[in-house]
Amino acid sequence: NNIVRCAIHGLAGVMGGVQVMGMPAYDEALGIPTEEAGCLAVRTQLILQNEMGLTDVADPLGGSYYVESLTKQLEVEIRKYLEKIDRLGGFVAAVDDLCQELDSQALKVQQEVTRGKRVIVGVNQFSSEQETTPEVFRYDSATPIRAQGRIEALRQQRDGARVKASLDALWKALQDGAPVMLPLVEAARAYATLGEMVAVLRETLGEYAGQGL
Repeated sequence: NNIVRCAIHGLAGVMGGVQVMGMPAYDEALGIPTEEAGCLAVRTQLILQNEMGLTDVADPLGGSYYVESLTKQLEVEIRKYLEKIDRLGGFVAAVDDLCQELDSQALKVQQEVTRGKRVIVGVNQFSSEQETTPEVFRYDSATPIRAQGRIEALRQQRDGARVKASLDALWKALQDGAPVMLPLVEAARAYATLGEMVAVLRETLGEYAGQGL
C-alpha cells in the first residue's frame, strides 16, 4: 500500500509537469522519516524514472486539453494573487494577510474533511478497522551532545580572524543596504556557524513579530 500511494503521488506530479519533486516518506506525519520509509520513497522515484520511462519526454501529457485547461486556470489564479500582493505593498507588507488566509483555508479544508465533503481515503471514508502501527523514528538523546562536540571542535580549528572579518563584512553590507549573499557565502566558507550569521542579521534587522507567524 505504501509504495502504491507513493507511486501514484509521483506519477501525478510528473504528469502534471513538475520540474523538481521530492517524494515524501509515508511516516512523516508521525515523526522524522525512518530509513526504511526514506528508502521506499527514493526507490519509488527510481521505478517511475527507469521502469515507466516518465523522464524520457519533457511533458508526458503535452497536448491534453484537460491538463492545458487546468494549467491555464492555475496561471490565472496565480496572477490574481501576485496582483493582490502588489496592491498590499509587496510580500513583506502582505505577510500578515497571507498568513491569515492560510489559516482560514486550513480551517475550511479541515471542516470539509470532518463533514465528509472532502474525501480523505482511510481517514473519513474507506477506513479499515485493522490498525497498523508503523515503526516510528527513535530519537537518540546523545545526538545534541555529539553535535555540540563537533561545533566546539570546529570553533577550535577554524581561522578566528577570518570568521570575524566575514561577519564584520556581513554586518557592513546590512548597514549599507548592499546585497548580502556574497558575505553570507564567505562567512560559510570561513566556517562561521548558522547561529553566528543569524545573530548578525538579528542585531541589524531585528526580529519579525507579526501576528501571522
